[in-house]
Amino acid sequence: MSRERRILAGLFLGALCAEALTAWIATREIGMRLSALGVYFDGHLYLEIARSFPLPYADAGLDYLTHAPGYPALIYLGRWLTPDAINWGALAMLAAWIPGAACVPAFYLLCKQVGAPPFWGSILFFLANPRWFTLSATPHPEPLAMLLAIAFAIAYLRGSLPFAALWLSLAVWVRFPALLLIAPMAFGVLLVRGAWTWRNFAFLACPVLAFGLFHAYLRWRAPEFAGFFETHSVFWETDLVWPFQTLWRIASENLWPKAYPFFELTYLSVAFYLVCVLLGFRARDRALWIFPVWILAIVIPHVSLSGTRGALDFTRLVVLAWPAAFLILWRISGKIVSGPAAGFAAAILGALSLGYAALSVPSAVSWQARITPFLRQSIRHIDKDEPRWVDFRGLPDVAAPRTRRN
Repeated sequence: MSRERRILAGLFLGALCAEALTAWIATREIGMRLSALGVYFDGHLYLEIARSFPLPYADAGLDYLTHAPGYPALIYLGRWLTPDAINWGALAMLAAWIPGAACVPAFYLLCKQVGAPPFWGSILFFLANPRWFTLSATPHPEPLAMLLAIAFAIAYLRGSLPFAALWLSLAVWVRFPALLLIAPMAFGVLLVRGAWTWRNFAFLACPVLAFGLFHAYLRWRAPEFAGFFETHSVFWETDLVWPFQTLWRIASENLWPKAYPFFELTYLSVAFYLVCVLLGFRARDRALWIFPVWILAIVIPHVSLSGTRGALDFTRLVVLAWPAAFLILWRISGKIVSGPAAGFAAAILGALSLGYAALSVPSAVSWQARITPFLRQSIRHIDKDEPRWVDFRGLPDVAAPRTRRN
């Protein structure tokens, strides 16, 4: 095995161990089995979809139709490969941990592609964002979507538009907002490269086609499907408003939970992404301008959403902007922050991210267990293969808590 392959394998295993340790610390804090964590957050939704494979979704589970099939497909694949050996909750965790850990060596390759120091860059990418670090350790689809987004960026920079379109189309089936990444792809192909050909337009259309095919499938599979916005309104009803309007409103009304640094991380993230956009457009190589466009494509729609729920979950909703933003910053600072300084930064940022996860995960699980008591039944159902659809319109409000901040 070559030296680089050993490095890539070490980065993957190190990240995997960090994710497992983070989840173990969080569950130990609240006295929960590690596999039971797989039903919390949105895990219980994706588990029922996974159980419905190989022909996912059903009329009986209309409230589940707005959750993309990619992450539950990976959970189902794990069940198929290990029949009855691992319960569904543990599979949900592994389906987040493995792609989340794979993002680290993938980012290493992306750094090499743009001439940034890859080793410490990939480690800091994993450790420096507390919300990304937490998402990779808990049952969420974002790690798989992130891996596919990084693969998309590598393929695009290598000039392989067919593979860039493929990875982005698959990312859309994991997290629908990945469709926004058509903007940097189109910007790079049409405006930077000036490649206005029918062939390139066909590749640019692939992610849209992927989304359209999934929508058509839902119409066929569940004839009562009323559309994404209508169906998703059971969890969170939203609309477009002026950018930053909702974030400003809930800051002025002190609606932030105070169990952990929710407020601080959110507004620090907004500032960080906007600064990285400005830095990104200063790059002399115009091919790299896709990265500030990438950030804008993800961040601007999500700072323009109405509803407190979207603002409170901003750092998760825009996490796909993280690799582009950190890459911009690391290209500038990576040659300065290297060696012992980078190691020290990784240790400090890793401790902060672990501390954030240790506070936020038990807090979120305790709150969710309190307002959604049916999750206890989901835990008891964790070894069963039959989907157990829930009608969420008959349950109490599951919106984020509006605890006033003192």
